[in-house]
Amino acid sequence: MNYREVVAERIGITASERISMRGLESLRSSTELSHRIDDATRSLEIRLTAAFPAILKEMVLVDEKWPEDWWQAVRERWCPRWWLARHPVRYKSVSIEKPVYGPVCPHLPLDQGDTMAPHVRWIIGETE
Repeated sequence: MNYREVVAERIGITASERISMRGLESLRSSTELSHRIDDATRSLEIRLTAAFPAILKEMVLVDEKWPEDWWQAVRERWCPRWWLARHPVRYKSVSIEKPVYGPVCPHLPLDQGDTMAPHVRWIIGETE
């Protein structure tokens, strides 16, 4: 019996890959799984994304300012300097405390001879 065409209501396809979470428990809460079917290439893309926080290095005070309204912005951009010296642009300003982050993984090996053990211990919180 030879069939040239098969009509099926549903065909199931399963692909699986097992990834060990040993040493990576801190990633559990930030893990996302997404998928997308690309009709142009007739392919299925599956993406596993995880993240862990960087080290907060310091908080820096940043002063931000901007023209008070649209007319002040036009004057700032297009008026000659002598005009602005007589009639200065009015600004609004605010001081914002912004975080500065240090390295995410301070123990990554610099060459192939180094071991990953200190890095993995740092990720799981065993050492500083």
